[in-house]
Amino acid sequence: MPVKSRKSPQSNSSPAKKDDIAITELPLSHPSRTRDPSVPTLIDLVDRKRPRDSSGNPILPSSPGSDAEAQEEEVVGPVATAVFFAVPLTFLLAAFEIVVHQQYRQELVIQEVVLKSIKAFPILFTLVYFTHPHRTRLPLQLILCAFSIGAGCWLVHAANKLNYYAVMKRAPPVGTLWIWSAVEMDLGWLVLSCLAVAGWTWWKGFSIV
Repeated sequence: MPVKSRKSPQSNSSPAKKDDIAITELPLSHPSRTRDPSVPTLIDLVDRKRPRDSSGNPILPSSPGSDAEAQEEEVVGPVATAVFFAVPLTFLLAAFEIVVHQQYRQELVIQEVVLKSIKAFPILFTLVYFTHPHRTRLPLQLILCAFSIGAGCWLVHAANKLNYYAVMKRAPPVGTLWIWSAVEMDLGWLVLSCLAVAGWTWWKGFSIV
């Protein structure tokens, strides 16, 4: 009766990768009390197999959060991101238009609010499209902070000094851009801009209530 040859378990296993540590390399014996520099330890084996760049420095693995954010940016894309930001900003502009009309008890024409919102959407989309991917750069953060301070100070000045027609015409778009700059700024720059507006308001003796 012919005897069938059995395959060894190692033949079914997938071949090890080049950077993997083979089982034969692991020091399975008890460690010696007197360390021999010629015998590599497990830490030495891991460090030897660690991926390195062209300069020989070890490549640190990126955090899962950063990988998820990078994949999200890549999947969504700059166009969709600009749309996601521009749509709520457009609705915010419409809300400011309604609030400012109610504040001064002026007649509100819905068609005019809708028309202003439609005209503002391409502007907001363009701003977000060209600034949001570079929002972490220091020059852009400085520009956004300066713009936020200027817009906030102007709104406080307009609410205290200008007539109602000027406030109704200019406050909603300036307020919307102020919110946009605050969203794009880092927390530190945002706090600095708010403190600057608050300090300027106190220095001028204006009221924001």
